[in-house]
Amino acid sequence: MNRRENLPVRVLVLLHSREEGCPTLRMVACSLRMSSRTLNRRLQARGFSFRNLQSGVRYARTLQLMCQRDLSIDEIAARLGYSNQANFTRVFRRWTGRAPSVFRQQL
Repeated sequence: MNRRENLPVRVLVLLHSREEGCPTLRMVACSLRMSSRTLNRRLQARGFSFRNLQSGVRYARTLQLMCQRDLSIDEIAARLGYSNQANFTRVFRRWTGRAPSVFRQQL
């Protein structure tokens, strides 16, 4: 596979590379030595969007962190790079249809 064909994989590797938060489009584009616009355009040409890739990584990390009972919902939101718990809760409901606290009780 050449570099262009595996661009989505390279983006996913960069998104997974940070323990805290999630790299932004600009950060990933800079790491790949291209502009944000070029990165978005090249991903779209392959049927992907940066936002969806980033969201998928955040969702996977969220599920891992929710299993760690010693972390509060606030701590999980902060680790994932959300500015506050309300934003995290809104996104979590969109993903799962449940509030984080309800999800955690059902684990």
